[in-house]
Amino acid sequence: MPPVIDKKLCNTCGICYNICPQDVFSFDRKQAPIIAYPQECWYCGACVVDCPKGAVSLTLPLPLHIVPSPALYGPPGPQERQALELAADFSRSIEGDPAEPDSGQETGGSDAADRQGGKAR
Repeated sequence: MPPVIDKKLCNTCGICYNICPQDVFSFDRKQAPIIAYPQECWYCGACVVDCPKGAVSLTLPLPLHIVPSPALYGPPGPQERQALELAADFSRSIEGDPAEPDSGQETGGSDAADRQGGKAR
């Protein structure tokens, strides 16, 4: 569902129009912005967060399936499994895996010795 603007609350400032990364809104300063391209909305929420009057609301479409559920489609095949593993590896690389020590901290173990060119004792 695209953003909804409460015309009673809107002060026609145009912030939602200016902040929208997808140009969903149309605005002419004489009246509240209108949702000109609802199918282009990314549901990022920038318009909702930045509206000083709280005139913009957004309802996320549910369910948003990002990864197919094995309960719905059965276990992933070889190509899907590889794609899921790559996605999980990428997520861990940007979040930092709590199971792995932080790369900036030396643990004194064999990994630290190997990085320095020595052997672990």
